[in-house]
Amino acid sequence: MKESIENILYKLERILRLDFVINVRIIEATKSVLIFNEKRIFGKDFVFGKWHRHPFENPDEHDESKIAQQAVTIDEFIKESFYVASEKLKII
Repeated sequence: MKESIENILYKLERILRLDFVINVRIIEATKSVLIFNEKRIFGKDFVFGKWHRHPFENPDEHDESKIAQQAVTIDEFIKESFYVASEKLKII
């Protein structure tokens, strides 16, 4: 599903209003990347016409499993990113 820039910006503005979010910066213009302290810690990319994941356990890895190849919306990626931030990093 393709989302409009306006829709993405609206969602980012909503995220910025959350008490535990200090700042959101665009560091890399890819489909979906979670970065913490200037380093990717989790991601979901759409490269060469195909989705893949960068799992939290090894963010430099390219997980190309069937599940990793499923497309995600911005909302779905944000939900999974918040899970990584709260359950894996314990920062929210």
